Amino acid sequence: MDNKLFNQKLYEHNINRTMFTLGTPPNDCMYTVQIRGERYEVYYFERGIKEYTAWFDNQGEALEYLLELLLADSRAKRKS
Repeated sequence: MDNKLFNQKLYEHNINRTMFTLGTPPNDCMYTVQIRGERYEVYYFERGIKEYTAWFDNQGEALEYLLELLLADSRAKRKS
């Protein structure tokens, strides 16, 4: 998944963009994708604890996993 498709999916599913970060450290109760050397780490961060952590060799797979996490979390949907 490239950035354009990722952004399209966020729009289609009405995902709140404040629920995640890409490359910047997350605040509490946020999902994130972090680049660690040549790999991508995706996780949910809450109270200093990482949850749902997964590692990927490319950005596309990392974005796909992040999207799965966001779609599974009812809090990630923007309120209409």
